[in-house]
Amino acid sequence: MSLPRAAAKLTRKGARVNGILYVPADMEGLFLGDICSLAFDPADLSRVYLAEHDFRPCMAAPGQGVEELSLTAYQAAQKGRRAMRREAEGGSHIRQHRLSEGHPGRDREGL
Repeated sequence: MSLPRAAAKLTRKGARVNGILYVPADMEGLFLGDICSLAFDPADLSRVYLAEHDFRPCMAAPGQGVEELSLTAYQAAQKGRRAMRREAEGGSHIRQHRLSEGHPGRDREGL
């Protein structure tokens, strides 16, 4: 069984796959701007592999919190964060609208 693949452009920071930044362990034979085919295990997002370079590993950049995290769990967490952000932005937009329109209510009394 083969691993799924994704194409990613190599930048000075690394390569981004599924919204996660990965850094090659060794840059030998790689050039900035290269489009690389990266193989990844959906059950473990802590690393991907450069398919054209003998499956050289690339580790997830530190601080992204993907160690031992599956693609499904990562996507669910991202979806939850987006929903919370939309809710927070939507709530502040409604509050600003009420205040600008002079509508009475809890928002006005709370100020």
